[in-house]
Amino acid sequence: YDVEKPKADEKRRSVLKNQTYKAWARGCSPRRFDHVNIATSMDVQEILDYLGNQLGFKLREYVRYNNETTLAGWMSVTPLVHDIAVITRPQAKTPNQLHHISYWLDNAQDVLRAADILSEEGIKFIGPGKHGVSQALYLYVIDPGSGCRVELFSNSYLIFEPDWEPVEWTEEDHSIANTYWGDSVMDKEMNKPTIEA
Repeated sequence: YDVEKPKADEKRRSVLKNQTYKAWARGCSPRRFDHVNIATSMDVQEILDYLGNQLGFKLREYVRYNNETTLAGWMSVTPLVHDIAVITRPQAKTPNQLHHISYWLDNAQDVLRAADILSEEGIKFIGPGKHGVSQALYLYVIDPGSGCRVELFSNSYLIFEPDWEPVEWTEEDHSIANTYWGDSVMDKEMNKPTIEA
């Protein structure tokens, strides 16, 4: 947050003083950065414990098999379901890799509009669909400039309860946790490796 914040140039600046850019000026116009997802070959639970104990993140949802192995966790320091997610990736070339970054769109219609824009440009994507974890509408695409996997994300829910109990997903319901409905991420993994961190 401690950075110089230049104003948008006149052509792109919104007349709303609490909004930097004009709405719908170009592309799908994401509102903000939402979260980051890290793939790891390390022990996921060890990373979740570090994020919780040392940095104050709260566990919101997680996937655990056989009451022992944690395969993924979604954590936040805000009311969002997750500011960071950590997922297991045993075959990763390095201990930790960027799996994807996520941008927030205002609503489900904006995600569908993004799908139209991508289709018009001939850019392949996965989705739209709805995650069980977070209950968010999603669409995944590879950014052609950086090669980074990007998630366009909307809906979901907010957590305001100070005594929130983390939601556990098991092996039996892992597929619902990942894709509640729609174009399944598990069935159509993108042909692009994660970026090594």
